[in-house]
Amino acid sequence: MNFINLEDVKNVKVSVEEAETVINMSRGDAHITIYTSDNTMLNKIIRAANKNKTAWKCWSGGVDSDGNVTGYFFQAPKKAITVKSGLKKSMSEEEIEAKRERMKNVHKNRRTAQNG
Repeated sequence: MNFINLEDVKNVKVSVEEAETVINMSRGDAHITIYTSDNTMLNKIIRAANKNKTAWKCWSGGVDSDGNVTGYFFQAPKKAITVKSGLKKSMSEEEIEAKRERMKNVHKNRRTAQNG
């Protein structure tokens, strides 16, 4: 397997309908494997990989008939990924008002500290 330097990774050329990201994680393995042909996700992965270049490995996922890269594989430590629910907590009107009052006090105290 020929690894690619992160600096050499280029945007992929696939249609929006073909763009995908697949994360493979096995319980017994210390690493995850990510395949992506989605440029938005590719940029996020590159940013994460640049924080710890020695822990990440990258290789090409293939090329089209014109020689354009169609995706990349990455290997990273399991700790490199976190799954979040993405759900926001809904608040009652009372909770919103209480939060609003707390923030008013924070700003008031900050202004007082700066001026006094």
